[in-house]
Amino acid sequence: MIRGKHDKYIGIVLTAFAIILFCNSSISYKPSTLMVVFSMLIMFTIYKGGMLSGVVSGLMSIIFMNYIRSNSAINSALIHLSDYEFAINIASIICMAVLAAVMDYRYRSYYEKFMEGQTLISRAEEISEIMTSHISVEGKFIKVPQRLCYLLGYTEEELLNMYWWDVTDLDDALREEELAKEIIKGNRETYNIEKKLRKKNLDTVWVFCNVSAVRNDDGEVIHMLKYMVNITERIIMSQELKKNESRYRNLVELDPDPVVIHEGDIITFINNSGVKMLKASSKEEVIGRSLYEFVHPDYIYNMRNQVGRALINLNYGGNPFEVKLCNLEGEEIDVEIVNVGFMSENSVQVMAIIRDITERKKTEELKAIMKENERQLEEAKEYDRIKNEFFSNISHEFRTPINVILGTLQLIEIQNQKEGKKSDKYTNIMKQNCYRLLRMVNNLIDITKIDSGYYDMNMGCYDIVKIVENIALSAAQYVQGKRLLLEFDTDIEEKNICCDPDQIERIMHNLISNAIKFTKPGGRISIYIKDKGNSVVIGVKDTGIGIPKEKQHIIFERFRQIDKSLTREHEGSGIGLSLVKSLVELHKGNISLISEPGCGSEFIIELPVDNKDVYSYKASDAENRKKIEKMNIEFSDIYF
Repeated sequence: MIRGKHDKYIGIVLTAFAIILFCNSSISYKPSTLMVVFSMLIMFTIYKGGMLSGVVSGLMSIIFMNYIRSNSAINSALIHLSDYEFAINIASIICMAVLAAVMDYRYRSYYEKFMEGQTLISRAEEISEIMTSHISVEGKFIKVPQRLCYLLGYTEEELLNMYWWDVTDLDDALREEELAKEIIKGNRETYNIEKKLRKKNLDTVWVFCNVSAVRNDDGEVIHMLKYMVNITERIIMSQELKKNESRYRNLVELDPDPVVIHEGDIITFINNSGVKMLKASSKEEVIGRSLYEFVHPDYIYNMRNQVGRALINLNYGGNPFEVKLCNLEGEEIDVEIVNVGFMSENSVQVMAIIRDITERKKTEELKAIMKENERQLEEAKEYDRIKNEFFSNISHEFRTPINVILGTLQLIEIQNQKEGKKSDKYTNIMKQNCYRLLRMVNNLIDITKIDSGYYDMNMGCYDIVKIVENIALSAAQYVQGKRLLLEFDTDIEEKNICCDPDQIERIMHNLISNAIKFTKPGGRISIYIKDKGNSVVIGVKDTGIGIPKEKQHIIFERFRQIDKSLTREHEGSGIGLSLVKSLVELHKGNISLISEPGCGSEFIIELPVDNKDVYSYKASDAENRKKIEKMNIEFSDIYF
């Protein structure tokens, strides 16, 4: 019976009232034994019929007692009681009834709650996968769940007449018997066991059992509680897993990616690819060692976190993460790892699937370098564009005042011619330096146009021999003025190629001008043409000072000069040969240099032949005057 903490006090009071009433009826001459009878009747009615029956019984008792007292014909001791004494007796009966009602109410409330809890427990046991059985000390089933009956194929009545070892495999029964004896002796509180149960049809099922004892206040075992869970599927899966373990191990061994299995931080397995990656001589050299011996110190913290996540989320492949490993030779290896935690018999292990990403890292680094180079290239292009715009703008700004000065000088010359005067020496110097500035401006403008891709070429099929010969003849006075010998030689009389005559003229003027500047008086300048069938070779050779071999690679670079000093003997801007190279390449040709210090230099141009319609090239007087002016501009840095 379930009792509340105040029930015993209520029982004591109720007993005291009963004793008082009994004594009152036995000793006193006034009270009647009827009060005791009525009190006991009321309590019995409440106990058997409930509160409503008790109230009815109490009212009837009071009415009957009042009737006896008021009827003189009935010889009763109640007639001799005073009203006060009678009221006291009635109050005693009422108090007895109230206390009995309270006791009954509390008893019934606790009992209902107890039964409700038992019902819920029974339902939970029926629904739950856990099967709870009550077994006597002798080993006989006292209470069995329906789920166990269904599992073994027996009825409840059949199991209640059986002992637990009747449905247990013999070997498991012997093991469990020893464990049960230890619990009964008090040597242990509980035990766990996996065992086989025999079904009615002699099939077997696997269960996991947790057994504990229910003891009385003296510590004696009343009965045993056995909690069982059906683990047949798990056992079958485990057995299948063991059967396939060899096959899976072979697959892992053949995996090209390294695979490492570790328990805690101790390596328990590594495949051949892992041995090769760590540069070990055998698996035994790695197995048994700590995993973190092979992890770079900077990555140990991250590695521990990732292993912890794998242990929490078993049988789930986490996200790949990158770390650095160190092999036995101390070499660092960039790898990508996926950790998978799994149960292995009675332990939890982690399988690390590793992929060497060293080459991928190198590729990513190269891509980053290429991206940075592309960015720098774009910046260089932007800088080059700004530079070209600057040179273009400043060149045009220079050309305007130079043309004004040249125009003024030309007016002075015309005026002198009308007056029959000779050109003034200083006027000629001014004109020559204007030409020099104009040449530099033109070179800057043309270089800018070529870089921007807006340089126009008037290509046509012309006789290259005639063009070069005319250029050589026109430069004769400048060569002779420096007391040099000019030679022209060709192995063909006529050769038509696709070219721009103006640009060929500009190329030759630049090369001849350089030859004149760097050849001392008495020297020789040779211009020659050679036919090579599909191409024509034009050479300009001098006996000048020559160019050192270590500086020959820079002469075609823009703004580069052999002598950079401000007191150098020969003037120049460092643009001429760069422009020559660009113009030759626009003709799909190439230019090269042969030179030795003190032996002179030889510039060799090779231009391809493109047979198009032949243009007859005959310059008009205006064009001749223009050519003379161009030549004066190109030779403006030659002083006599």
